[in-house]
Amino acid sequence: MATGSKDKPQGKKPYYWLIYIAALVAGALLLADAAGYAPLQKITARLGAALLYSAFALLIAAGRPSGIIATVLIWIAVVLTLAV
Repeated sequence: MATGSKDKPQGKKPYYWLIYIAALVAGALLLADAAGYAPLQKITARLGAALLYSAFALLIAAGRPSGIIATVLIWIAVVLTLAV
């Protein structure tokens, strides 16, 4: 054990920025749906955007809760746009 070094175990750090970006993307999806933005009117476009961001978040987060939370936020927005 070296003097001056801290032997504190390194835990998994949460990626809060993933959650913030997920909230921005979900908000953009909801606003685009409310405004009737033509490219996002197709279900496949909304599902594609959600799948791409979900894959990105889960790949970056690698099992951390922040990746799961970000993915859930996106899918809630997609389900809301489909329900209305």
